[in-house]
Amino acid sequence: MLETYQEYLESPSQSHFLQLQQEVIAEADFDPQGAIVFRLEQLCQANDFDAAYKLTSEMPLAWVTSPSLHFFASMAAEKMGQTSEAETEAFLIESMFQGLLSTGNGTLEHPYLITQLTDQHDILSFKSLQKVSQRLIGTAAGTMDAITCDDHSTLHFDLSIIMSKGFTASKNHLGHLAKPSSRFRPLLARDRLGF
Repeated sequence: MLETYQEYLESPSQSHFLQLQQEVIAEADFDPQGAIVFRLEQLCQANDFDAAYKLTSEMPLAWVTSPSLHFFASMAAEKMGQTSEAETEAFLIESMFQGLLSTGNGTLEHPYLITQLTDQHDILSFKSLQKVSQRLIGTAAGTMDAITCDDHSTLHFDLSIIMSKGFTASKNHLGHLAKPSSRFRPLLARDRLGF
């Protein structure tokens, strides 16, 4: 996977990102729900940057496509005085957002192809949107998660990657999107990130 990761970073493209997604889900420690990202967010929210930094140093490769993982890793590194690491993670935030956003446009016809459920949070934060409601939609292509936002738009997310790993989309997962509420989520907005 390291070779594919390096290839994507050196030559970002939709096809390289899609290949990276496939290799990420093949990792033994792949978690489609995002427990590690939520744990990092909780640690940063509690100002426990030392624990967050230690956790990022133990991160499995199954999380390389997550923009928010790199965001919280950058924050923890910065707070621990690791400027070079923080800058590298900041570069990775942008790279992973570019890849994730290249997978679709959020319409039913071209939904975002997410690697983990946390990718939904990341895209909403990036677009400065808040979830109003959420529902599952069955299509010929598979199951989509449709999120209606506070600006009355609806973003669609293709759940096929996470469902291929045994995740069962149901009404139970819909509450999952409510978890992040830290003061840091607005910092993932496109206008704050500067790209």
